[in-house]
Amino acid sequence: MLTLLEMMIAEGLDVRVFDENLDLDTALSHHLAHSKAGSGNAGGLAAEMPKLVAQSAVEAVNAADTVIMAHADPAFARAVEARKGEVRVVDLARVWPEAPAWPGYDGICW
Repeated sequence: MLTLLEMMIAEGLDVRVFDENLDLDTALSHHLAHSKAGSGNAGGLAAEMPKLVAQSAVEAVNAADTVIMAHADPAFARAVEARKGEVRVVDLARVWPEAPAWPGYDGICW
């Protein structure tokens, strides 16, 4: 996901991130250390990350045109369901047992 974030930022996209488990001080530093070998902008991502983090799933989804779901997070699922058909969804985690039939939903990698 960090590589995808870096690519989206490099493209000039407006990005928001929400993950209740995200710890900007420890976990992010650990992951960035591993991504530095494959990316030249890991340090830039670390500096940008605090500005990208939304305070809730609802805040992140409401600010989005596209939502990439990398974890089956119930709070994120509820926020997306409230905007179904209004926001494009890329589901990498099989958040719902059956692929939703609303416009703009894409289940990938499952």
